[in-house]
Amino acid sequence: MEENQENFIKNLIKCRKQSNFTQESLAELCDVSVGTIGNIETGRTKPSFDLLVKFSKSLKVPISELFNNGKELEENLSNQIKISEAQMENIVDEVSCDISNVLPDLLSKAIKNHMYKPIHK
Repeated sequence: MEENQENFIKNLIKCRKQSNFTQESLAELCDVSVGTIGNIETGRTKPSFDLLVKFSKSLKVPISELFNNGKELEENLSNQIKISEAQMENIVDEVSCDISNVLPDLLSKAIKNHMYKPIHK
């Protein structure tokens, strides 16, 4: 097996697992059989260009990263995770502020709706 294919297989499996996808869930997202994913991950078959694009979109990584050596992929994935965590903190802060401003009004409406809800016999 050539080096590019070996890198691709290792990266595909790593990205799939890091995305918490099973072979079955990736197959479903890419509209192929589980056997196809298994054959690709074991090097028995090579994916088509269309399937490479589907892998890239499903795993949220550029196609080129599926062919990088392991170190480059690991660095890129960890940088994506750091960015995502920072963005998540900002989102949580913004949502917390919005909820604290709206929550009393929502609770008041919920209580009124519950108290004045007609009872059907």
